[in-house]
Amino acid sequence: MTPMLMRNDERTLAIQSFGYTEREAAFLCLAALHGGYFLRRQYNAFLGCQHGGNADRLIEKGVLQGHLRVHESANRTQIYHVGAKSFFKAIGEEDNRNRRWRQPYPVKVKLMGLDFVLAHRQHHYLVTEAEKLDYFAGRLGLNHSHLPQRNYRSRHGRNITTRYFVDKFPLFLCGASSAPTPVVGFCYVDGSIGKPSGFDTYLLQYRDLFSRLDHFGIIYIAGDERMFPKAERIFGRLCGNGARAVSVLRDREFDRLREHFRARDLFERRETSSFGKAGLDRLREELAEFGGPEYEALYCQWRERGDCILGEGTESPEKRSGGVSTYRVDHDYDLFGELSRAIPA
Repeated sequence: MTPMLMRNDERTLAIQSFGYTEREAAFLCLAALHGGYFLRRQYNAFLGCQHGGNADRLIEKGVLQGHLRVHESANRTQIYHVGAKSFFKAIGEEDNRNRRWRQPYPVKVKLMGLDFVLAHRQHHYLVTEAEKLDYFAGRLGLNHSHLPQRNYRSRHGRNITTRYFVDKFPLFLCGASSAPTPVVGFCYVDGSIGKPSGFDTYLLQYRDLFSRLDHFGIIYIAGDERMFPKAERIFGRLCGNGARAVSVLRDREFDRLREHFRARDLFERRETSSFGKAGLDRLREELAEFGGPEYEALYCQWRERGDCILGEGTESPEKRSGGVSTYRVDHDYDLFGELSRAIPA
């Protein structure tokens, strides 16, 4: 089913039809589309209060109608999941993957992302796949092949579905959404401690898109400030000095890496009759040279999408600008490291 394009006020009105107040409906829509999970304190933050019976009334309504599932962490902190099909259908997102139950680490990341959004509600967020496609492909006219994507094969392998922006990290337009070229803010939420996790792969997956935007910013969000210098070094290594567009490789290296990927693909398919000893030796040396997670991620993208990810048709990076900033969420997310069981509604 093709997702509907709905405005936030339309979503809120649709959820109010279930008997929620306007504030309750607005928050549930926000939580559902920014990860699907929320905590009691996050609803209080949305209302601008420390505590009270408002959260109790919202949760009671949600559980009674089957819109919310309640889960407990190891220390008995309750986590609420908006996962009902009827709820998402009402807001035009029946197939939204936020309906699915997640393991503890992804839940932690989604809660961190929601905290960022609650602290920055002034931005215009693109919260659904349909909204992001409408902006980047519709308004900006970018080709779908330049957007971060993943292919999903059906159970019997007969059909392949392409989904875009599957990480679902917060993504927003800074300032007025009607501006000619607003700055696009991309968030990466890292729930790790001590060492950044997955940031390099994220940058590689978004490289094509970054390189086609006039102005963009990447916000690295974490709870451990010790990771900020490391994340900035990763950005510098993969994206230049921060004043240029993202480019893992210089243009003169594209042809060489493209030939390496083609040779590696043939080797993995055991089609090596054209290699000879020199070709095999060269492949062995290149496998060592092009090792590491960034090249592995790039190779996986190349196998899915072909040579277009290696710089063909890209504009000069000097025409683009982007940088990275950091943001610390200061809540104790370790409380939610172990989700033990679901409480029957």
